[in-house]
Amino acid sequence: GWQVTVVAPYRSRPTRPSAGQQLAALSADAVLFASGSAARAWVAVFGDSTPPIVVAMGPRTAAAVTDAGLKVSVVAADHSLPGMVASLERHLAGNE
Repeated sequence: GWQVTVVAPYRSRPTRPSAGQQLAALSADAVLFASGSAARAWVAVFGDSTPPIVVAMGPRTAAAVTDAGLKVSVVAADHSLPGMVASLERHLAGNE
C-alpha cells in the first residue's frame, strides 16, 4: 500500500572548464578524487596530465582512478573528505 517516489540525489554532468580554469587546475599542488566518475571526467578534459599529487578517497576510488589512466599518490585511510585532506597534509609533511 506504499507509494514510492524515486529521487535522484545527485547526478554527474560533464563540463568544460575554461582555459584559465584548466591551467589553474594543472598548476595546483594536488588533485583529490572522491569518485571514479570524477576521475573519468578529469581524464576527459585533461587526459593523463595531473598535478604532482593525486589523492583518492579510498581503495575503490583509487582503483577507478588507476583504471582511468592516472597514477595515485595517496589513498585516504579515512574514506571521507576530511580524511582525504588529512592524508594529503600527512603526505606533504613527509609522514605518509
